Amino acid sequence: MPIVRVALPLPIPQLFDYLAEDAIQSDVGRCVRVPFGRGEKSGLIVALPAEADIDPGRLKSVIHIQREVPPLPSDWLELVSFVARYYHAPMGEVVALALPPGLRRADGVSADEVDPLLVVSEAGVAALAEVRRDSRALALLREMESLGKSVRRSVARALEPGSAVGEALKRGWLELAVDHGNRHLAVNRPALTDEQAGVIDTVTQAGTGFKAWLLHGVTGSGKTEVYLRLAEQVLAAGQQVLMLVPEIALTPQLENRVAQRFPAANVVSLHSGLAEGARSRGFVQALSGHADIVLGTRLSVFAPLPRLGIILVDEEHDASYKQQEGVRYSARNVAVWRARQRGLPVVLGSATPSLETWQHARNERYGLLRLTHRAVATTLPRVRGVDTRRMKLDEGLSPALQAAITERLSRGEQSLVFLNR
Repeated sequence: MPIVRVALPLPIPQLFDYLAEDAIQSDVGRCVRVPFGRGEKSGLIVALPAEADIDPGRLKSVIHIQREVPPLPSDWLELVSFVARYYHAPMGEVVALALPPGLRRADGVSADEVDPLLVVSEAGVAALAEVRRDSRALALLREMESLGKSVRRSVARALEPGSAVGEALKRGWLELAVDHGNRHLAVNRPALTDEQAGVIDTVTQAGTGFKAWLLHGVTGSGKTEVYLRLAEQVLAAGQQVLMLVPEIALTPQLENRVAQRFPAANVVSLHSGLAEGARSRGFVQALSGHADIVLGTRLSVFAPLPRLGIILVDEEHDASYKQQEGVRYSARNVAVWRARQRGLPVVLGSATPSLETWQHARNERYGLLRLTHRAVATTLPRVRGVDTRRMKLDEGLSPALQAAITERLSRGEQSLVFLNR
């Protein structure tokens, strides 16, 4: 009888063997539910060994192998294996960290729950020309026309909340499309500065293959626009994009901007703040190749992406990329390793790079890209340091600071004062 080797979420490095009557080689990478002690545990099949580590007569049988979704690919198993080795963590605990809870429990998760593409039909075009009475459905059609006539349903609902999407579908003004030839089509593209264009050309001319880049740009220099232009090139080649941000609070903001730029692309968010079902669906969409762009916090570095073409890490210096409890790891460093593993570029962006990344750039291990000017013609604020060691402070405020606040008050302006802890 076939034997499966399973990684279980336990604080020990051991893997466990079980009997599985119907197991085949393609089950490697599938979640599984097995008996353990007096209860059950969920884990991941990591191998089908020829022989068990113990007497086969002592082995228990698996309870359920999850075959509703595709198995996790070999490169994903290599990724979690690397994290386990490098950060000295049990394989089962790394797997438990990387997988959404719903998927980890081997629950049924549909691979087909994709954000569908909506396209303005011929009837919709005619309605825009003929119907004079305004409605929310017509307002939606007008907005979709400005975005290239095709958007994801989530984008359409954001453009016109309420019943507009349902009404337009009912009237035949919108049609559901399984796929679209212009999923990579970008809209509302601002003009690039010379520095931005030069950075994009440098990355593009480096060609395919692994290359780590530090994008060192001052605040407001347009680093996000560089990310979006690089993403556009990758999407046009039929590949997927992984974008990392340090905080959950930044995810909706970036998601809205990405969705507006690529309204026909399937944009998926992955972070711990999502509901369990939403996180599992997003993970499965990435695994099945339905997601075009995956963005999220450090957990998203584990998203399985069969068509991955580039990894973009915003604010690479941020301490939030380091997990400080449980399995301790740096998502930024894992992203660089993953780019090397897959043979693709990774761009680390920051106005204040970490010392290690800056040193790698100085030693030419990483390519250095610079944006020294703001994208919009504005001047940087003047920063002045005040030595308060020999000053008499009034309630902790220096005379210079009090004078500056007084001046702003006389102008009717506001001041924001930060206090240390």
